[in-house]
Amino acid sequence: MCKFYVYGLIDPRTNTIKYIGKGSGDRMFKHIKSAKRNKVDSNNYTKFNALKEILKDFDDVGYEILYRTDNEAQAYAVETEMIKKYQTLKEFGGWNLVEKTIPPSNKGKKFSPQA
Repeated sequence: MCKFYVYGLIDPRTNTIKYIGKGSGDRMFKHIKSAKRNKVDSNNYTKFNALKEILKDFDDVGYEILYRTDNEAQAYAVETEMIKKYQTLKEFGGWNLVEKTIPPSNKGKKFSPQA
């Protein structure tokens, strides 16, 4: 199984992907866990507020793994391209808005050594 993945969070109200992220392990589930604890994840208030609204009527969001790889730099590159792609779709909604950085700048990211 690949170590890294790019995932989408799906809004259960519209059944559409609203957020694209890169992760490993259980990263994609941490957004909703943080919202349930009333904690903002990654300073993304757009996503936090949307998740809080969803939690009024639903227990969770949907999750979809869109891409898998063992190469972390490739995962970041695919995440960036997918965010660009989804931003062109009217129904995307823009939960990726963080300090006006779309797609993510990867500033401060430390890539894992590749085998």
